Amino acid sequence: MAARVIGVGNQKGGVGKTTVAVNMAAALAAAGNPTLLVDMDPQGGASDALNYVPHRDTTLTIGHWYRNPEPLQAKNHIFETPWENLFLFPNTMDTMEAEMSISRDPTPSEFLKKFLRCPAIKERFSYVIVDCPPNLDVHFNNAAMASDYFIVPVIPELKTVKGLTNLQRALEKFSNVRVLGMVISLVQQNLNTHKRVVEWLQINFGNQVFETQIVRSKDFPETDEFSQITILNHAPDSKGAEGILNLTEEVAKRIDEIGTGRKSKPKLWDSKINKSFNALAETLG
Repeated sequence: MAARVIGVGNQKGGVGKTTVAVNMAAALAAAGNPTLLVDMDPQGGASDALNYVPHRDTTLTIGHWYRNPEPLQAKNHIFETPWENLFLFPNTMDTMEAEMSISRDPTPSEFLKKFLRCPAIKERFSYVIVDCPPNLDVHFNNAAMASDYFIVPVIPELKTVKGLTNLQRALEKFSNVRVLGMVISLVQQNLNTHKRVVEWLQINFGNQVFETQIVRSKDFPETDEFSQITILNHAPDSKGAEGILNLTEEVAKRIDEIGTGRKSKPKLWDSKINKSFNALAETLG
């Protein structure tokens, strides 16, 4: 059975996309699913989180694949993390230098898709989680083109919510991807603004919003400080860990319900929602 490929992204940085991608991949792996985390962000945040060290490890990066997409070399791009069933396709800033290789290719958005179709890759994993870059660029296009499903982390703040319009325009170019939903992330439950925006999202987007919310917690940044990789082994009894496990369960359930039927275009924004958003912005302004 081919892997289920799930993109995690938003056009705005700082929304918790890498936190969601890394920890959800770890949760799927902990449940016994061979899981590949693909770091499509040249800043390499997901690679750092999983203890990939470019100058120490010999694993080939996405930048190498851009320069030489050789199927027989695909297995050499897989970094084995300390966690059972959890693997990484790493990224570093050298990917920016490799963009010339992409620009010369007739199908510049299909490098990742071709990688996931390699014989050494396509039957090896149950899930592939793609951590997208915060820019709607060629790296994002590669992530979207390769993804079957898409999750959108959204901080309950006006600037982030408004940015959904740009993300929708970007995703509409790809008929292969289906938006599973938005996950409200880094929530501060004591902030009135967050409460108001969360309520607005739930009313206007309904079941497009996951029930699970990822609360802002010191436990997430502490995973880096203590080199614990994920919140599941740093603070397994925390609200953050509970949120990640619940979200992962919701995601798997939605995928099972959707199946592999006809894809539908993502719908994150329209004129009615825009009017409602403007009204909300006036009350919070």
